[in-house]
Amino acid sequence: EFQGKISGIAKFGIFVRLDETGADGIIPIRSLGREYFDYDQTTNTLMGSETGITFSLGLRVMVRLTEAEPTAGGVAFELISINDEIYKRTGGRRGRGDRPKRMLVKSKRKAAKSKLKARRRRTGS
Repeated sequence: EFQGKISGIAKFGIFVRLDETGADGIIPIRSLGREYFDYDQTTNTLMGSETGITFSLGLRVMVRLTEAEPTAGGVAFELISINDEIYKRTGGRRGRGDRPKRMLVKSKRKAAKSKLKARRRRTGS
């Protein structure tokens, strides 16, 4: 985990410069959760449509390294906290829930049909 500051903002992510090493990396938008973020080019900010959280230049952040590409020099981070407040990702993966009963009925009907065909083949030979 590393401390840093937001050094740039784009439609696709947030650029962070680490305090210790001065290395730059990106927090991709997709790693911030399912929330939609509006990018305002004039103020250079990202604003969450559900939570209203706003990312702007100079904010102190704590990040965790998720990817490092030594040959290209690319570094990707995951956001842990903003100004010492833990960041909670919105949404996340949702379960599929219960399957519709009609699907179960269809599959049972199909299985019964194939059993009947198999029986016909055996008795017909």
